[in-house]
Amino acid sequence: MRTIIVFFLIFYSFFLHNTVNSQAQTTNTVTLNGSVVNPAGRPVPSLTISLRSDSAIIQRTVTSQTGSFQFNSVQAGTYIITAAGIGFKTMQTSKISVVSAMKLPPLIVHPEAAQLREVAISRKPPALKMQDGKLIFDVQQSPVASGSSAFDILLRAPGVTADQDDNLQLKGSSAVTVLVDGKMTYLSGSQLANRLKGMGASQISKIEMISTPSAEFDAAGNAGIINIVLKKNTAKGYALDLTGGAGSGRYFQHRESTAGNIRTDRFNVFGNLGYEYRHTLAKRTGEQENPGGAIINRRLNDVIKSKYYTYRGGIELNVGGNQEVGFLYTGYTDDWSRDASGPTIVTGTSNSEVRNRYVQLEPYYNDGFNLNYKLQLDTNGRFITANADYISYRNHSDGYLGNTWTDAAGYEMLPYQQLNFHQPSLIGIRSVKTDMELPYHQLKVKAGLKYSSVTIDNDFRYDSLQASGFVPAPTLSDHFVYTERIAAAYLSAGKRWKNTHVDLGLRIERTYSDGNSISGAVRTLRNYTDLFPSLSLGHELSGSFRLDLAVSRRINRPTYFKLNPVRYFSDKFAYSQGNPDLLPERAWIYTLTGTINKDIIVTLTVNRTGNFIAQTVQVGPVPDVLVTSSANFSHQDRYDLLLVKPFRILSSWKVNSTVGLSHTSYPVPGARRIAQAAVDLLVNNSIDLPSGIAMELTGHYASPTLNGMYRYRAYGSVDAGFRKSFMKKKVDARVAFSDIFHQMNYSAMTVRSLVLNRYYNKPDSRRVNLTLTMHVGGKLNRGRMQEIEEQDRL
Repeated sequence: MRTIIVFFLIFYSFFLHNTVNSQAQTTNTVTLNGSVVNPAGRPVPSLTISLRSDSAIIQRTVTSQTGSFQFNSVQAGTYIITAAGIGFKTMQTSKISVVSAMKLPPLIVHPEAAQLREVAISRKPPALKMQDGKLIFDVQQSPVASGSSAFDILLRAPGVTADQDDNLQLKGSSAVTVLVDGKMTYLSGSQLANRLKGMGASQISKIEMISTPSAEFDAAGNAGIINIVLKKNTAKGYALDLTGGAGSGRYFQHRESTAGNIRTDRFNVFGNLGYEYRHTLAKRTGEQENPGGAIINRRLNDVIKSKYYTYRGGIELNVGGNQEVGFLYTGYTDDWSRDASGPTIVTGTSNSEVRNRYVQLEPYYNDGFNLNYKLQLDTNGRFITANADYISYRNHSDGYLGNTWTDAAGYEMLPYQQLNFHQPSLIGIRSVKTDMELPYHQLKVKAGLKYSSVTIDNDFRYDSLQASGFVPAPTLSDHFVYTERIAAAYLSAGKRWKNTHVDLGLRIERTYSDGNSISGAVRTLRNYTDLFPSLSLGHELSGSFRLDLAVSRRINRPTYFKLNPVRYFSDKFAYSQGNPDLLPERAWIYTLTGTINKDIIVTLTVNRTGNFIAQTVQVGPVPDVLVTSSANFSHQDRYDLLLVKPFRILSSWKVNSTVGLSHTSYPVPGARRIAQAAVDLLVNNSIDLPSGIAMELTGHYASPTLNGMYRYRAYGSVDAGFRKSFMKKKVDARVAFSDIFHQMNYSAMTVRSLVLNRYYNKPDSRRVNLTLTMHVGGKLNRGRMQEIEEQDRL
C-alpha cells in the first residue's frame, strides 16, 4: 500500500503543477453555437458532434431535437468540427479560427447511399466488428434477441460457452470478467447466471469482448473481459418505454418492464421497473464408474421457477457547466425455487435404486448505491471522475435432499433419509475509486486509484433426519467468513501519429485476503502485490490494411464459492466442495490483429496461464461417493485464431461469418499433458424482407473442448427472428425462435481420471418469444450504469 501511495504522490505533484499552468491559460474562453441539417434543410437530431484540435478530441456533444449544438469554454485557437451518426456520411469542416464567441453556419450532412431511396431501410451496422481492440457483437438490431436474456445472448457470442452449472466460459476458461457498462458485477457461477437471466435483451445495446485489457481495467480475468453495454441516448426531453413479452417452451414465461427518463441541459432523471416470470425444465443425466466397480446412473428432471423483480433509479446533475454529480440506486429480488426429482441406479457391485428429491427455496436480494462525480478541468480533454459504491447481497436458502434406497426387487434397504439445509449468506462490498484523463502535449495520459473491501458471511447448516427427528450434522455444516481488500493504482500514456499509435500502461494491485472456515478450523491468509504492465501498438500499413499488437498481464483470483469448503450435495453419491488452498492464476496474453478493408478481421491470441484453476473429480473418503472440487494445475497454454468475414449474397441479404480455431493444452496431475484442438463457427444472416420486415437467421456450432478434467462434447443451435416497426417506429414488434432443432446441451466426460464420469444436461432452450415495445416521447436515456469489479467473484 505504501508503494502505491508514494507512486501517486509523485504523479499528483506533476499533475497539479501542470493543471495550475493549464488553468492559468484558460481564463479567456468562448462559446461556439451551431446546427446540423440535411440537404433539404431539415434539422438532424442525435448526431455526435466533435470539436477537434489536430487529431485530439477537445469536446464532444450530441445535436438536440432541433439539430442544434453548443461547445462551452472553448479556448482561442484553430479547430475542426466533425458530425457523425448512423445512416449519415461523416461530415468534417475545414479549419475554423476561433477568437471570440461565434455562431457557425449550418453544417450539412448527407445520408448514406442506402438512405437515398424514399422507403429504404436504414443502413445497419455489422453484427460483429473489431474496434479499438474490442470484438463488438451488436444486440439492439437483432430480431433473434427478442424475449431472450443477457445470458442467452452471451451464449450466441463467439467463444462464449457455459458448463453444466451455468458457469460462463470465454475461450474455454471460466477466468472471465463480466462488466456492465464498464463496471463489474461482483458475481460468479450460478449467481451471475441468474443475474444475467433476469436482464432482458431489450436493455442491451451491444456486447464487447476484450482479450488484452489495458491498465485502466481491473487486472482480474485471465481469459479476458466481457462488457455488456446497455442502451442509452443523450437526447433532451422525456421518454418512456413500455415492454411486454411472452414465450413458451416446455412452460409459459412472460416479462414486463417500463423505463423512462426526463432530460434537460441541467439534469437527467431516470428509472425503470421490471418483472419476469421464468419456468424451465432441465433434464440431467449422468454415469459414474468408480474404481471399485460400482456404476452409478443418474436421471433428474430439474424444474426451476423464478419471479424476478428489478428496480433502478437515479439522477445526473450538471453543476456549473464543468461538473457532473450523479446518484444511482439499483436493486433486484429473485424469488427462486427448485424442485428436482429422479432415480439414481447403482449396478456393478450391487443392483439398487435411490429415488431422490431435491427441493430448494432461495429468495435473493440485492441493493446497490452509487455516488459519482466528474470534473471537467479544461477544454483540452482533462477531467477527473470519482465513484463511491456500497452493495449488499442477501440470500436465505432453505431446502432438503431426501431419498429412499431400494433393492432390485423394490424393497427398502434403508429407512427414508433426509438432509435439511439452511444457508443464510450476507455479502457487503465497499469501493471507492478515482480516474483522471490528462492530455499532456502530444500524450494522452490516464491515471487512477481504487480501494475495495469485500466481506462474506456464509453459515451453512445441515440437519439430518434421525429416529428422534432432525438433529444438527456438524461434520457436514460449515461457517465460512471471507474478507478481501484490494488497493490499486494505474498510470498509462498513449501517443498517436497519422498512421500509428502506441499505448503503455502499468497497474499495481495490493491484495489481502482472509478465508476462515470457523467450523473446520481452517484459516487461509494471503498478502501479495502484483504489477500488471500492458502495451498496445497499432499501424495502418495502407488504406485497406491495419495491424495491431497488444500485450497484457492478468490475474484470476479464486471465486469465493470455490474457496468455501462446505459440501453441496447433488445426491447420495456426489457432492461438490470448495478448496481454501487455491492460489490465484496469473497469465500473459498476447494478441495480434489484422484488419482488411475495415471489415475482415483476423486475430491471433496466445494465453500462457500459471497456476491454472480447473475442476477435478475423485472418489471421496466415503466409498463410491464422487467429489468435485477445484485445484491448481501447473499451467495452461492456449492459442486462438479468429476470422470474421462479412459478405453479401443479395443486396438485401448480408452474412456475417465467424470462425474460431483454438488449441488448448496443460498437464494433468498424475498423467501426461493433454491437448485439444477445437473450432467455433457462428453464421449470422440479416435479410431485409418486403413491408419493412427484418429477418435474422443465426447458426452456431462448437466442437469438443477441454476444461480441467473434463472434455466437453460438441453442441450447436439455430435461431431465427423477425422484427417490424409500426406507427412511425413508436411500436416495435419482435418474434424469435430459439434453438429451433433443440441441439443445445451441456455434456462432458472426464479424461485421465481414476473416476469415469459422464453427464448430459438438456436445457429448456427451444422456445418461441414475442415482444412488443411502445416508445413514448423522445429517445430513452437509461442513465449511466454504475457497477464495480468485486461483484464478479461472489
